[in-house]
Amino acid sequence: MWSQVYSLSHQTFASLSHKKIYFVGLSIGSLLTLLSLLLGPLGFEEEKRLSINFGLAGAQVGAIFLAVLAGASILKEELENQSAFIFLSTFFGFVLSLSVTLGILSGFFYLTSFMTGLEWSLKTLIPFAAIFVEALVLFTFALLVSLLTSTLLTVGLSFCFFLTTHWMQTFDNLVKENPTPVIKILGPIVSLIIPNLETLNWKSHLTYNEWNEPSVYFLSLAYGLLWAIIFLGLSVIVFNKKDLT
Repeated sequence: MWSQVYSLSHQTFASLSHKKIYFVGLSIGSLLTLLSLLLGPLGFEEEKRLSINFGLAGAQVGAIFLAVLAGASILKEELENQSAFIFLSTFFGFVLSLSVTLGILSGFFYLTSFMTGLEWSLKTLIPFAAIFVEALVLFTFALLVSLLTSTLLTVGLSFCFFLTTHWMQTFDNLVKENPTPVIKILGPIVSLIIPNLETLNWKSHLTYNEWNEPSVYFLSLAYGLLWAIIFLGLSVIVFNKKDLT
């Protein structure tokens, strides 16, 4: 079984790496990262902070574009195989593509950031781990939605999903401050069914060199991976139901 998944994953990776969407995500991320070299001198003492912000933003944007566009289209192309392992192979193929993409973008990031005085350490990898997991969540969400609607609508809904998940932290704070009983009841339910990806927003930690305990990062990464597994599992259920009808 796993040999078949391995083979299909490499096929998916090869197919995805030759598509325009792969180079779109990579190009956007690279341009944002390299832009920090032009804008850095405008910030004077803020040059280092600006370089880090643009570099991490470039990596995040590149990963998001790849996740959403790939998730919205790749499964529709592979469904004709009707393989029981299609979801695992698609997932692992995307993981390979995402790893290569973030590897390239992180190289650009370190190149530009070191020029402004950033010192390398294992901590500098933490924001990239968050971007990686966030992209997995968006990819699996897009996979799920792509089974239910068109590619164009899937892309739109996925970007809306991304914005909503990063607003959930604010939503939770508003619920805590709102005394209305209905809000107090419905708020936790909404928080339960919509992931809070703001917990994976660690760019400022590197920018200001202010870090939490390691357990906080591990729990947040596990939280994101759990949502990716949930969306992937729901995709399998939806696919099986559609295949039976």
